[in-house]
Amino acid sequence: MRPVCAVAAAALWAGTVWASDQASGGPILDESLQAPSDAVVEEYGGEAGWVLLRWSSVPDAVSYRVWREVRVVGAPDPSGSVVQLDQPKDAFVPWAKVDQVLNTAEIRAKVSTMDNIVTRWAVSTTVQRDGIEYKSVMQTAEYVGTLVGEVTWGGLKSTQSE
Repeated sequence: MRPVCAVAAAALWAGTVWASDQASGGPILDESLQAPSDAVVEEYGGEAGWVLLRWSSVPDAVSYRVWREVRVVGAPDPSGSVVQLDQPKDAFVPWAKVDQVLNTAEIRAKVSTMDNIVTRWAVSTTVQRDGIEYKSVMQTAEYVGTLVGEVTWGGLKSTQSE
């Protein structure tokens, strides 16, 4: 039996979503930074609860933040304190951090969904200037289907150096 897709198979999502983790002490939003413009997400062949995200490396990036859209019941208020919402809502939350790999044109990240629930994904770029981290806006990832065949972790890592 085929596992439930971790992303919506019938939809194609693109566009910019504004990052909102500043209240948690994350990088400072810099709208002039380049976000990965070609992020795609696919089911990770035969492994329920995993997706593979891919995007082109961004110049000067030190890392990337992977975001997942989930249902939340709390959100930061203007002071940065988390308060309970009147109604739950969907929001992008930081889900994983991926380091920049030197001399690599394409970044790949195998990410656990933890729950195998259908959702949307996004990626933002992080750069560092004078010891301070700055992030780009998020770019939603386009759903492209299922990864064909099984790929071992070693096989995935070896494609990073090609």
